[in-house]
Amino acid sequence: MQRWRFGSLAAFTTLTLFVAHTKAQQPTWEQLDSAGSAFYQSGSYGDAEVRYRAALQQAEGFAPNDMRLAVSLNNLAMDYEAEGKYVQAEPLFHRSLEIRDRLLGPNSGAAALARNNLAGLYQLESRASEAEPLFREALAAQEAVLGKDSPDVARTLNNLSVLYSNSGRYAESERLARRALTIDQAALGANDPAVATCLANLAGAEMMQGKGVDVQPLYLRALGITRNALGPEHPEVAVILNGLAAFYQQEGNKKQAERLYKQALGIQQRSLGPHNPALVVTMASLSRLYASEHKRRQAEALQAEADAILGKNSGVESP
Repeated sequence: MQRWRFGSLAAFTTLTLFVAHTKAQQPTWEQLDSAGSAFYQSGSYGDAEVRYRAALQQAEGFAPNDMRLAVSLNNLAMDYEAEGKYVQAEPLFHRSLEIRDRLLGPNSGAAALARNNLAGLYQLESRASEAEPLFREALAAQEAVLGKDSPDVARTLNNLSVLYSNSGRYAESERLARRALTIDQAALGANDPAVATCLANLAGAEMMQGKGVDVQPLYLRALGITRNALGPEHPEVAVILNGLAAFYQQEGNKKQAERLYKQALGIQQRSLGPHNPALVVTMASLSRLYASEHKRRQAEALQAEADAILGKNSGVESP
């Protein structure tokens, strides 16, 4: 149920860098990329795409050894992925990785980050057998180059934790999530959104093991951090609401679970649009909840809506 957080975007400043230019003055690559990153971080993926596409168009004309091309390819791919455009994202990730391998070496931190991002796309497309070796290669390179306490290491640990959880390897998932959480809290502080992602992933791994551990405090802490840092309508809020709803459903509190699933779905529809494949997970969860309550008509209608989205995004498998 967790989305992937990659953190591969260039640092951003303010939107005024982009909007303050006159018609006669074209924004620079740096200004376009900065504005795109600001929109991306706020969850405005359509606006980010416009800036990233313009930045990539400029970067295609740079010298062959200019790393800005690799950055633009990666950032636009990240945005396509967030918009559910997986087919468009994959070749851009591949190009970015090839450039980094060629210019910086396959064991560089930049190449490791590119492998992590490509692996994340494979995971979203249910291609776990292709994703896992890329995650492992990225992790080994990052630990060697950046040290074992780097936030980039934590990011890859967290992503690999999600893969293990989705594959039913919950004990391994919990171990990696705990390690990622320790690194991020020390490096980034207790209120960073990356910490919230680790908390939610840890909660999910513990819940699925059936240990009887109350994971509600982990989800609530993650939810509070994400709302404060990113705003109540950010797609990441919906991800955590989805996990919390699953916890309530497991505990038998179906009324509360239904409320949170609906809240999560509403955020996703407003922020991502009605056809983004990220909606399918929430729809499927809510449909199963309806079925368990013998609300057959509602369950079937929601499942049909999810199937229609899958039809528009043929690279995504049903959860």
